[in-house]
Amino acid sequence: MNKARKCIEERYFKNLKEKPEVFVGVELEFPVVNMIGGAIDIETVLSLMDMLVSEKNFSVEKVDEQGNPIQIIADRYDDRILFEVGYTIIEFAFDKAKNINEVNERFQEYFEIIQSYLKDFHHMLTGLGINPWWNTNNSKCVSDPYYKVLEKYIEMAKNHPHMHPYERWTTFVQSNQVQIDVGKDNLVDVLNVFNKIEVVKAWLFANSYFWKKDMNTGIARDFLWENSTHKLVKDQVGLFKKDFSSIEDVIDNFMHTAIFNIERNGKNYYIEPLTVEDYFGRNEVYAYDCDGNKIIVNPDYRDILRHRTFQYESLTKRGTVEFRSVCTQPISDTFAPTAFHLGIFENLQAVKDLLEDNFFFKIYGEDIVTLRRKFSRLDLSWIEKNEIRAFSKMILDLAQEGLKSRGLAEEQYLESLYRRIDTSTNPAEYGVKLFKRGYTLTEIADEFAFL
Repeated sequence: MNKARKCIEERYFKNLKEKPEVFVGVELEFPVVNMIGGAIDIETVLSLMDMLVSEKNFSVEKVDEQGNPIQIIADRYDDRILFEVGYTIIEFAFDKAKNINEVNERFQEYFEIIQSYLKDFHHMLTGLGINPWWNTNNSKCVSDPYYKVLEKYIEMAKNHPHMHPYERWTTFVQSNQVQIDVGKDNLVDVLNVFNKIEVVKAWLFANSYFWKKDMNTGIARDFLWENSTHKLVKDQVGLFKKDFSSIEDVIDNFMHTAIFNIERNGKNYYIEPLTVEDYFGRNEVYAYDCDGNKIIVNPDYRDILRHRTFQYESLTKRGTVEFRSVCTQPISDTFAPTAFHLGIFENLQAVKDLLEDNFFFKIYGEDIVTLRRKFSRLDLSWIEKNEIRAFSKMILDLAQEGLKSRGLAEEQYLESLYRRIDTSTNPAEYGVKLFKRGYTLTEIADEFAFL
């Protein structure tokens, strides 16, 4: 087991520097919607990729099994546009940057080209965390060996009655992700602080209402992740249950996350998920290909290269912490989460001090899992709403201070968050209000699609 632990250290901790220069990485996922409702036309989104390659200075980096581009890279930057799991989600994955403004500038350029093209075919990208036509959309997964095995792994939920029944959920749930470089000196504090403010993020960024399911939450995305096969290993997805006290604690956490896919002789397989600790303690494991064929494999320490967690804050192999708990935001507010996370990071000690003795936790306790679920609800009382707003403003003010200290005018991206506090409404609540007032799903999708 010492070998497995060393493999974790090698994969995730070797790139941690003492005091790294701060870069920010941004990954944005958006649903493609048919503006007249119902399923999207896959040929339209495939032709979009062809157009970007032939006319807009992108090159093909990856194709599906039919030869269609599914991941392309900008010729001038290390920016990628790709399909995420299904052909219904388009992701923008940007090269690391020193400030938010340069990423936003490139995003606007790419987005305007893509949106204009899609609208010619009565399609568009919109800023919703759950595709409003999730139940009628074309949920075909990307024809790629990894995604096809992932799809079969997700389908294992049908063998577990306590899981939710939405087998294609990964093709209609979208997120807004941020990565920031961390060092050995601040990793533990970064994980602890950001885990603890998940209650604020739950309310402030809620934007994944489960259309037509009438669930009392603005982040149904959590429900879909946490009640899927990813949860068969309890520490594989979601929040940390307690603070870390050292890097050794972080390594221990990795040892209790899952291995669920492997590769043998160039072919992808999935397994019933096992913790890293359990997997490498076995001599043999059953593995399955996407056709259901079963083989017996001997665990190999190189299998750690396929390891990935789905926790809401996680150290990556790049020496960054990735923040994954935020739903896709309305298009006009796309960089609010980036600014929020970067501002907190730059003012980490002040946020840590605020959290140590705060009225909010004295009232509601410190069970972050319970708090995130509670304050994502759509039926908060007047008192609860006021208290989460007040707490959110305290955190947001510190994020603003952190950004101002950088002197790059990045605090402008927090303006939409202050409006949410002032109006006492997050995007999920706003979308539901529109729905109840008689807006169609097309009209709501259009409302959330403005750049």
